Amino acid sequence: MAYQQLIGVYNAEGSILGEVRYVVGKLTGSRECALCDISHRLAWEKDSFSTFKNNFPIPFFNRHLDELEPEQLTLAKDRAPCVLALDEEGWQVVATSQHLQQCERSVKRFSELMYSLLD
Repeated sequence: MAYQQLIGVYNAEGSILGEVRYVVGKLTGSRECALCDISHRLAWEKDSFSTFKNNFPIPFFNRHLDELEPEQLTLAKDRAPCVLALDEEGWQVVATSQHLQQCERSVKRFSELMYSLLD
């Protein structure tokens, strides 16, 4: 099946309070987000991740849990971080938190994982 777009879903909310909660959780060891570790260095998106998104052959977006449409949130809320894909049948989870952890914070490994979805 051909995917129309992918969404990388962070295990965090995008509001200021959500971001603060994530940072506090990260510092105390009570919160994890493998996608955050892949895409960001501190609070800024890595240049290599921006390059990946800009060069990926289908649209790739990053979203926080509170930025998702209801159908997307239903799939992602208990699975974040994850990657969702849209095809002619609707949204589905195509990369789990475990897949993202296996990338070991590497944009290169993440890119390889995303391109493998297109095969």
